[in-house]
Amino acid sequence: MKEITEGWIRWDGGECPIDPETMVNWRINDPDHDDYLHETDIIARRAGSLWWGSQGCGDIIAYRIATHSEDAL
Repeated sequence: MKEITEGWIRWDGGECPIDPETMVNWRINDPDHDDYLHETDIIARRAGSLWWGSQGCGDIIAYRIATHSEDAL
């Protein structure tokens, strides 16, 4: 599994850790690959629209505050 790099905040599940309106990039666990899914590295979403809990597959394992507003969805 790829290591969490600088600028990313490790996440182990729970309630959304930031203001729900904050735009974030996120990484999830992917049991079918040895790496994180990278599509989320270039897309930003409002934190409140994401599932922050822990259910196993597809959990957010790291996030960062989005830096480019044009990435926002």
